Amino acid sequence: MKNKKYYIYYGISSTEKYNETETIFLQQKLLDEYVWENNLNVIREYEDSDESGENRTEWDAMMRSIESKKANCIIVYDESILSTDFQSANYLISLLDIGVIKEIRSITTTYGNDPASKLLLTIKLGLINFDRYDGNQINRKRIVLNNFINKK
Repeated sequence: MKNKKYYIYYGISSTEKYNETETIFLQQKLLDEYVWENNLNVIREYEDSDESGENRTEWDAMMRSIESKKANCIIVYDESILSTDFQSANYLISLLDIGVIKEIRSITTTYGNDPASKLLLTIKLGLINFDRYDGNQINRKRIVLNNFINKK
């Protein structure tokens, strides 16, 4: 674990109604506890609070820093803030696939550079991004996905 350098990214998901569980403050509190409990080497934190996902300047800065190998892992409260569209999800998975990103963590799941992790993250990001375009079926898909994850 000593070669893993983490960035924390805080953001607001546009797939959910804004509520208390998505506030940046609460994300910071929960992730501080998570980092402490898991003894993770966090070297920097980034924060975007634009709900639309169109103004992600801190995300862009973090990704440039990861590409230049200043860090190799990302921690987020929830996977829904990882990508705003299919293209950015694909880019994130490709960085994980080639080893630029070694690990992506959320409060509930750790994704590494193994086939099962990448498949699960791809499915999850795909459903999240699909929901952005077709939000009517969000609850049904979340129930199916959560049942699949809990059986793992």
